[in-house]
Amino acid sequence: FSVFLIQLGRFSEINSTLGHDTGEQLIRKVGKSLTQIVPAPNAVARHANNMFAMVLDHGDDALVAQTVRRILALFDDAISIAGFNIDVTPTIGEARYPEHGTSART
Repeated sequence: FSVFLIQLGRFSEINSTLGHDTGEQLIRKVGKSLTQIVPAPNAVARHANNMFAMVLDHGDDALVAQTVRRILALFDDAISIAGFNIDVTPTIGEARYPEHGTSART
């Protein structure tokens, strides 16, 4: 399986300029979109203020690559929230079991 962390860039700027309510609407919209992309029985959850965690149980590299491409495609266009078109750039990190570690700590 793989564990992904997906961080939304410029989130504090969005909160500062457009308000926390708009920022939270953005988080909810991105979270819903991520949940629709990730095939069952995998999981997506909000991990921190501007970060999501995703667990992807996979059998091959092709599924991981396809899922990452679909995630990145979510951010190709601006996201419309509260009358604003917001450009968001994600940063995605991945750790794979057992290649990158054999315990939760590693």
